[in-house]
Order: sequence, then C-alpha cells, then structure tokens
Amino acid sequence: MSGTTPASGPMALSRRWTGTSTSDFLSHGSTLEVGMYALFVKGGPIMWPLLATSLVALSVVIERSRFLWRQQRRAQPELVTAILRAVEDGRIDVAVRMGRHARDPVAATLVRGLAGRDQSLSTALLVGASEELRPFGRGIQALDTIVTLAPFLGLLGTVTGMIRAFGLLGERDAL
Repeated sequence: MSGTTPASGPMALSRRWTGTSTSDFLSHGSTLEVGMYALFVKGGPIMWPLLATSLVALSVVIERSRFLWRQQRRAQPELVTAILRAVEDGRIDVAVRMGRHARDPVAATLVRGLAGRDQSLSTALLVGASEELRPFGRGIQALDTIVTLAPFLGLLGTVTGMIRAFGLLGERDAL
C-alpha cells in the first residue's frame, strides 16, 4: 500500500484519539478519520448502556458456546444405543443399570423414564427431560432482556442526538 501514511488507511480506524476535542479530530481537511473511541464519545451518554448490554450479550454467548461444546464432548451415543437395544430385548432393569451414571443427557433422560415406568412412563420421561434441559436455558433471560432493551436504547440515543443537533442549529440561528 504505497502512499498510505499511518494517519490514513485501515489502521486509522483503530487508533485512539488523544487530542483536545472531538471536533478537531473529525475535521482533518478533506479526509474523515474516525477512531472507535471518538465515535463512542460522539454517540453520547446512551452509548454506555449500549456497551454494557453488548458486553453482557457477548459474555452470555461465549459461556453458552463453551457449555454446548462441553455437552457435545459428554455425549455417549453408544450408551444410548445400548440402552435402547436392551429395552427392545425386554431387559429394562439392565438398561437402567447401564445408564444409571450416564453423563449423556439423553441416556440420563431414558434412565429416569425407565426407572419411573411403574407410575407413568410419559410423566417420568417429561420430568427427566425437563431436569436435563434446565442447564441449557441458562442465560436466555438475559439475552431476551437485551434483545428487548437494546433497540429502545438505540432509539433513545437517536432522539437525544436529534435534540442536541436541533439545539445546536437553534443556537447558530440565534447568533
């Protein structure tokens, strides 16, 4: 990239502005160079809650990704197949013993259902499935709140920015 100085080009977007004012930074002649920090500051006070919601959402997504990765590593498809074969052969007690200490959520659900088959197989399976699925729902309420809140914060930021812009226009016209 010949002719590109450190003050222009792709690297200009990531450098921090340490000058005296944002308006000085934004008016560099004909080229407009804007850093992340300058854009953030220019966005106003609503940017802080938006940043917080973004960080919370990112942390939930990372934690849930790690959880799902760990769950995938815990899967024991051979054990599930063995339990189902034992049930097909009528050896339900053997199937329950095989899966008693299973790490796999599917195998654990099957074992709970088979162990509680005397009362009601469908109820035992539903209870077992709900217990196994409970950890999968962790963090969903936080994401749901952020999905609801973030657009309203963005709209609030837009409205406050327009109020500020019209206020500056009114001050300029008054001069």
